[in-house]
Amino acid sequence: EKVGQISQLPCPPAQTAAPLTSNYQEQIEEDGQIITFEEDGRFGNLLMETATLILIGQNHNVPVKILPQVGAKLSKYLSHLPAPVVDHKKHCICTYCTDCLCPTCQKWTKVASWTYMKSPAAYDQKYILLKWFNSELVLRNLGKMRSLFKPLLQPTTIDEIQTFFHELQAKREKALSFVSIHVRRTDYVQWIENRYKGHVVDHRFFKHCMDTFRTENPDTVFIVTSDDIPWCRENLKGDDVIFPEINHGE
Repeated sequence: EKVGQISQLPCPPAQTAAPLTSNYQEQIEEDGQIITFEEDGRFGNLLMETATLILIGQNHNVPVKILPQVGAKLSKYLSHLPAPVVDHKKHCICTYCTDCLCPTCQKWTKVASWTYMKSPAAYDQKYILLKWFNSELVLRNLGKMRSLFKPLLQPTTIDEIQTFFHELQAKREKALSFVSIHVRRTDYVQWIENRYKGHVVDHRFFKHCMDTFRTENPDTVFIVTSDDIPWCRENLKGDDVIFPEINHGE
């Protein structure tokens, strides 16, 4: 099975964060095995996929690399990447052959992350493409991942968000408690219906949760982010509901 399509993407700098293990700094040789993670989803998924990749590299003492198209997206929010990127000039990074521009073509071996973790030595192919992030693995190592990613956040992004909160608090002239609400809809609605034969929660769920916070702390302010802001504006209403407009949002 061949791996996704890519145009001429800029490769972000292959800089490595401070390692959590002493041998994690070792760089893979270009003629050695390439282990990376398939891109699947938006920014939240990319973080989980990258965290899974980093933890597998650390736990199994194997060098890992990030796909350049993933690195380019992470670089909008991270000052440095937590692992080097695959050099797309030397290695094919496409999932499909259509309009492939890679100068060298390889076949990738796709394997679920948890399957690989059971027996890493069984996968000695040159190109390993892990797929499906491992939530349990990331949650077990949440503190470690926070220590890894938090120092990498772009200072400008942090400053912009902090400025937004400070201005909001000053405008309301009192100390506020901020509660974040993330509403995922659009393609997720159909995905839940097709895969699990279920449905996403509706406005009643959010209202119940918000009313609970309001009862416990009248100075609560809800910060709503979503891929369906029109639905949120229609169904999540109140003077304490804020839809932030921050340029770096995705």
